[in-house]
Amino acid sequence: MESGTLTAFKNSGNKIDTIYIDMDGVLCDWMGASCDLLGVYWPDLLHFWNLNYRGEWKKAKVISDFTGKKIKRSNIDKNINEAGQKFWEKLDKFGHSDSLLFKAIELVGKENVFILTSPMTSVQGCAQGKINWLHNWFKKLGIKGMDRNFIITFHKHLLSRPGTLLIDDSENQVEGFDNYILVDRPWNHGGVDHKEISQTLEGEFSYG
Repeated sequence: MESGTLTAFKNSGNKIDTIYIDMDGVLCDWMGASCDLLGVYWPDLLHFWNLNYRGEWKKAKVISDFTGKKIKRSNIDKNINEAGQKFWEKLDKFGHSDSLLFKAIELVGKENVFILTSPMTSVQGCAQGKINWLHNWFKKLGIKGMDRNFIITFHKHLLSRPGTLLIDDSENQVEGFDNYILVDRPWNHGGVDHKEISQTLEGEFSYG
């Protein structure tokens, strides 16, 4: 994929009947929690990332330059692995997450909204921790009947069809979908601001 060639969202013109929502970077703050384990102040790194490395997906590379220390992806994985399942269960959710979920449910029904997330196979407790995070979130929101509405896979593109829409922060992941919303993060080249995801979801696509 050529860098910076994707639009913030894409509408194929087909009516949407199913919405997939990513977790890390969209619903919950994986990067902030990872920085805490490394002793890196995330707000400062975020500013540095936007200013110097916009669109760079390799987090270890950016953190190394920011800290002046050689950080490998294996270092990040090691810290998360040691933190275990609790790391995933305790991830902070973003302020827009609740309203985004409720908007998606309003548009296509809760039976057609799925959390679609990639695993970290090099660490322990990732999948179960993510599932527990979702169950706790649904429970706090008083939403019943969505406990099994999750899919954990690297290969999100396999779920693409004319009536599906993916909300994700990864350019590589949204590229495989005919309909998507790319959430703006420093590791992509620009997307929809987190404050405008729900409005974009409702206003830029048709449903049925």
